[in-house]
Amino acid sequence: MLRENFSLYRYMFGLAAVPSVVQFAGFIFMPETPRYLVTKGHIDKARMVLHHIYGPGVDVEQEITEISNSIQQNAEYRKLFVSTDY
Repeated sequence: MLRENFSLYRYMFGLAAVPSVVQFAGFIFMPETPRYLVTKGHIDKARMVLHHIYGPGVDVEQEITEISNSIQQNAEYRKLFVSTDY
């Protein structure tokens, strides 16, 4: 009886790995975020991702502008906390 139950921990560990494998498989097909793409200068790719999210008939230029403004604003805030005096 004890010998049979002793090997059940393997099933427990195996079942715990299933959600992480599913999540990893999802990461492979997940597109990069538009904010990341705009930060790296890939505006056209960001536009394509937004069209994929919102649909082809939606104008995404306002969204691109808002993302760009947000990135610039965050860069200005970072300058407040970064010391250039070394």
